[in-house]
Amino acid sequence: MFEGKHSELTEKIIGAFYKVHKKLGYAFSEKVYENSLRIELTKAGLAPNNRRRSVSTTMASMSASTLLISLSTTA
Repeated sequence: MFEGKHSELTEKIIGAFYKVHKKLGYAFSEKVYENSLRIELTKAGLAPNNRRRSVSTTMASMSASTLLISLSTTA
């Protein structure tokens, strides 16, 4: 589906996201989705850590800010 250096990792992350979304829908708080996604990522062989980094983004020439969960693969 995806090509490139991180295609396998990308597929795992997106797959975990869709499993959570399909199961929970859209009615819960961010923390519920974060915890659920952490569980799915762990089941997919990824080890999300608890560190969050602030990432600056731009959308339609306006500044926005988002949070990113750092990931590391389990060996």
